[in-house]
Amino acid sequence: MIPKLCDLIHKSIKNPEPALRQPVFGLEKEFSLGRINEEQFFAQAVKLTKIEGSSEILEEKVFAGLELSEGMAGILEELIENHKVEILSQYSTELTKKILKKTYLLPKFPEDRIRYTTEMHLPDLEQCLAAKYMCEGWIQRGESIWVDADPHRTMAFIRAGIDAIIFIDSTKLRREIALRGLLPRLGGE
Repeated sequence: MIPKLCDLIHKSIKNPEPALRQPVFGLEKEFSLGRINEEQFFAQAVKLTKIEGSSEILEEKVFAGLELSEGMAGILEELIENHKVEILSQYSTELTKKILKKTYLLPKFPEDRIRYTTEMHLPDLEQCLAAKYMCEGWIQRGESIWVDADPHRTMAFIRAGIDAIIFIDSTKLRREIALRGLLPRLGGE
């Protein structure tokens, strides 16, 4: 799963104020909808968080803390071998490629397997994303599984009739995917 920038920013700040989380989340949402670009996002995040230095320094700190959830690489490897796996990124093409490169996933996902919310021109991700996926034929009832860390988006897909899993951690994800018969069960499951 591609981590949220607001979480990475929060982790990169020494003694972060809890009150900063919501404004940075709102800023990330504007970026996800394509209303601001990567440069504007990081510049505004520096102002919001009052981090000393430039937006480039903040971006370096964010990427220093970037890592794939433990166990995710193995799950993805197994799924990619036997199934069509796609990524939905809330970020620009450039930033997504930086993230995938840093997490060693870039070679596993050709361009036609990555979708970008920043290019969809949706008014709202939680309400409109499932409809967009259905209309474009990117996801089909009974044939696809949606996995997302955002419970609101996940529920929108469930309401649209798509089997969906809320990502909590790789252990729970693996168990949920195994229960659907897409991966072998591990001992103790």
